[in-house]
Amino acid sequence: MKYPYFRGLEADRYSFYRVPKALIMVDLFEKMSGDAKLLYAVLLDRMNLSLKNGWQDENGNAYIICTIDEIMDSIRCARQKAVKLLDELEHEYQLIERRRQGLGKPNLLYVKDLYAGLSQSNYWKYENQTSGGLKSELPGVWKSNGSKTDINNTDSSETDLIYSAQSGENISGEMRKMKGIASIFKTSWKSQS
Repeated sequence: MKYPYFRGLEADRYSFYRVPKALIMVDLFEKMSGDAKLLYAVLLDRMNLSLKNGWQDENGNAYIICTIDEIMDSIRCARQKAVKLLDELEHEYQLIERRRQGLGKPNLLYVKDLYAGLSQSNYWKYENQTSGGLKSELPGVWKSNGSKTDINNTDSSETDLIYSAQSGENISGEMRKMKGIASIFKTSWKSQS
């Protein structure tokens, strides 16, 4: 099959799963499998629908109902792999929580807020070093003073919008923090390459 080149805004016609950049950039998730990252993106997509439909428990926490068969279909994998990926997300990274409903009903899946969790755990700590760079206290990340010469800056793309589940407002403070962290990782990754 021959695929044509993009010539304009054709890429806008595709639908996408949004994979949080932190899953790629933060060393805490370095060993997470690519399939687990993809599954988290699929579950996040489903979470948006659940929020719109008002699927919340008695504590106001949003959940999704997603069977193993639906997971198998959405990421094109076997049952054993789907279960393994759910276990990885739940037990190794605590990014989801499964609650049994019993009586043959599917589990409720609570997809955890990755960015809020990293912020609350005080995982991101940085301070201004000079105008050229940031000092990082993230484990495994170089402390660098690199210049900002990135030509392809994707940090300001529309894919970075983060909304509060309760208010629906853009959380601009979290965005600024994430953009600062992303620039640290880009600089350190390029330096190590």
